[in-house]
This record gives sequence, C-alpha cells and structure tokens, in this order.
Amino acid sequence: MKIFVSSVMQDFEHYREAAKAAVELMNHTPVMAEGFGARPYSSQKACIAEVEQCDLFVLLLGARYGYIFEGDTSVTRAEYEAAKRCGKPIFAFIESVEMESKQLEFRQSVEEFQTGYFRDQFSTPEQLKDAIVKALNSHNQSSNAETGAEFEARVAATQKPSSLGWNQGATLRLAALPQPRPELDIALVEKNIDSVFQKMVVQGMSSFRNGYEPLADRDFTGLSTNQIELRIFDDGLITLELDPTRLSEGEWSYAFVQPDVYLKLSEGFFSLLDYNSAWINVALMNMVGKMIGDPPPSGSSLQMRMHGPDSDSQSKLFLPLSETAYKQWIKLTLGRFTRTFTHH
Repeated sequence: MKIFVSSVMQDFEHYREAAKAAVELMNHTPVMAEGFGARPYSSQKACIAEVEQCDLFVLLLGARYGYIFEGDTSVTRAEYEAAKRCGKPIFAFIESVEMESKQLEFRQSVEEFQTGYFRDQFSTPEQLKDAIVKALNSHNQSSNAETGAEFEARVAATQKPSSLGWNQGATLRLAALPQPRPELDIALVEKNIDSVFQKMVVQGMSSFRNGYEPLADRDFTGLSTNQIELRIFDDGLITLELDPTRLSEGEWSYAFVQPDVYLKLSEGFFSLLDYNSAWINVALMNMVGKMIGDPPPSGSSLQMRMHGPDSDSQSKLFLPLSETAYKQWIKLTLGRFTRTFTHH
C-alpha cells in the first residue's frame, strides 16, 4: 500500500522520519516529497499527483502553516484537500503545540471533517510512530473484517427459541463478534461460566438469589435465568437477551423501557467482552405496545403505541474496541431507538 506523508518540511524532519519508519514497519511504501526527484512540472503539482495515486493519506500538523503557493492555501492544505476530493482514507496526527492562526484554522477544518479519517495527537517522534503504527494496524483489521451484513447474518443464524420465561415485555438483545474470529475452547468457557455470572451480577443484570441454569449445545455454552439468557459460541460470538421492562414496577411494569435501565444493561454488556476489536449489535424487539421513557404515575391514562415497527437494531464495528467509545455509541443507539418507537 502506498501511503502519502504530508506536512511542512522545515524543522519537521524528525517527525517525518518517524512517520516513514512507522509506514515501513507495517510493510507499506511511504510516499514523501523528499524522494520525488526531478519532475517536468512544479513540485506542488508533483505532490498533488502523488496524492491522487496513493492508497492512504497521512497528515501531520505542527505549529507552522507552511509555504503558501496559491492564494492563502499552503502546500500541505492543498494536498489534504486533494486527498478529500479523491476520497482517500485520511489519518491526521496533530502535534500538541501552540499553532499559528492559519494553522489553527486548518486544524479546526480537519477536526470538523467526519468521514473516512482517523485522528490522534503526539508530542514526540516516538509517540507519532506508535500512533501511526496503531492506526495502520486498525486500518488493516478493518480491511479484513467481515461486513456488517455478514455479521448480522451470523447473529440471525444463531437465534433459536429462547428459554426465557417472559411473554409480556420487550426483548433487548446484545451481540458481539470479535474481529478476526478466534476459536474458543467451549469446554473451558463452560468450566468458568460461574465467573461470567458473577460479572453479570456486579453489573446489575441479575442477582445471586436468582441463580442460573447452565446452557450447553454442540456450538455454544451459556446460562439462563428467568430474566436473561447468555450464549457464548465457539467462534467468539456472544449473545445476551433480556427483558428491559421487567425491571420496572407497578401497573406499567411491562410497557416501558426506561432509558436509565437500557443504558445500565447495555453498558454492562461490555464487562463480558475480552476483545480488542469487534462487531457489536444491539436490538430492541417486541416493542408494539411498549414505549421508551419513564412510566407515568400510577392511575394515569396513556395511549400506548399499538402500530408501527415491532423491532429495530443497530450495528457498529469497533477498531479498536474501547469502553469509552462503546458507551458513547450505546447512548446514540438509545436516541435512535427512541425516535423509531415514537415517530412511527
């Protein structure tokens, strides 16, 4: 893969060398202005031509805006705009330093660009090298990862009639599939299933007094209570189903998915995951006659939603999978589900 490294050159040589070393360490080819040689056209046009031919664009931003060759546009910014125009994957690395006003404006423009790029910060050549290696590794994993359709088909293929005892409330299903898929020793997982249950209790998904029944099949192991069902498959897929309305009380106990309950259960699922990268899916099902929100006071009259979609699901590939990114996404899914089951 050809990777174009874009930055100012004066007083930035040590950072450019670090970027070159990182690209070569990952067995890719760095494309850098230092190696262009003689061209029959200007060096600025040569840079743009190389950007158009590269596979990935690495942008390094420091204190200085750099040489301006057209209007008030620097060479680095022109290269960046060319990469955007061509739809190149863009990895931006920003030095933790005070910037010139035009460079600060450039940085803000980069940070506002939301599609097809990765951003990180650095203070030393070693930090920059490590950050680029990490970003390229994630990009390689993403290129080799299963598609969202493949992941969702995998989840759907594992669904069997649930042994759960509820028949009134909604169903919250969470699923995670590591990328790449490992080969799990199901017998070993089954042997340690009690520690998995303890994690679920700590996260408030169950309680010790409920206990659990072990689940066993050729391809998975897991556990079941009267409120939850967990399955762990031999390719690393984990599915968790539970009724988020049963944690409510009173006359509206099966009618409302309370936002704080949804967040608590969904965020708690992360504690069961021991993956560096994974596809995650969250689904709400059996939602006709249900609402997302806090139930009204006892004795209140309320017209429930009796039509519209009965289920909705959302998936995301996490490269890498971090608790902070996961919890931020879970909050976004709550907003999406709220709109789905309110405006239809």
